[in-house]
Amino acid sequence: MKKLVYTFASFLILFTSCTKDAAIEESSERFSIEDVNLIHENSEKKWRIINVFEKYDDGIIDEDLTECLKDEIYTFKSNTGEAEVEFGSTSCYPYPELINDGGGAKYTFYEESGDFYLDFSYGASFNNNTSTGTSRVYGCISITEDTMIFANGEGRGHGLIFEAL
Repeated sequence: MKKLVYTFASFLILFTSCTKDAAIEESSERFSIEDVNLIHENSEKKWRIINVFEKYDDGIIDEDLTECLKDEIYTFKSNTGEAEVEFGSTSCYPYPELINDGGGAKYTFYEESGDFYLDFSYGASFNNNTSTGTSRVYGCISITEDTMIFANGEGRGHGLIFEAL
């Protein structure tokens, strides 16, 4: 079952719905390695999503997506550049054919330019051997010890706000 989830998550990351260029276009913020270390505190650190935005700059929250992702815990690790995901009880795909939720997060930092990105995906696999999902590349807007904000697309369309646990 875990192999299915990892395969599904890998598939989602490979076939993203947003290019890195779109995230780059909107991310003018520059970060240091010290900023990036806040995501994992030089080892690992747990975060949860508190808001998902349809349109970040306009403050329009995607209530349904926020509801289904807010009970998942993302443990970002310094040694892998990835987050281990503990899936909550609320699925983004509440169908009777659901086998399990899937997805993940991977961060990338370019020290020369100060660019900091998050490849984020969520999805599900079903008992009829089908799957569905979404993957996006987000540019970091802000990171503190307690909060991370990522957004992507033209006009910073989609956005994620994480809270440290």
